[in-house]
Amino acid sequence: MEQGSGDWLTWRRGGLGSSDIPIIMGVSPWRTPHQLWQEKTKKIEAKQFSNFAIERGNRLEPKARAMFELLMDESFPPFVAEHPEFPQFRVSLDGWSEGLSAILEIKCPGEADHTKAKNGEVPEKYIWQVEW
Repeated sequence: MEQGSGDWLTWRRGGLGSSDIPIIMGVSPWRTPHQLWQEKTKKIEAKQFSNFAIERGNRLEPKARAMFELLMDESFPPFVAEHPEFPQFRVSLDGWSEGLSAILEIKCPGEADHTKAKNGEVPEKYIWQVEW
């Protein structure tokens, strides 16, 4: 399933994914847990959120992946997965290496989050996403 496609959006809305976890934990700047509950229960229509940072990240992600793959000498194609016992729990990975059994998470953040990362601090919204 191609990430970003209509099928992917439908699949993503049908369960809980890693992007939902910062919302549930109350650290998302974009949605509240109540808004997420309303979307998942179809009480309101799910909004496809976008801003400069998201669009920039979507543009830069393939370039970042390609550079990482060159550095690692390993392929990390995008990958979607569901929990084997609880298929409503899902992830859309930026990259997955079968050979290394390793996940690649790419962030191309805005200036504030980039500055935090340069100072060795991972924004909490990203920590919970990766933990999932």
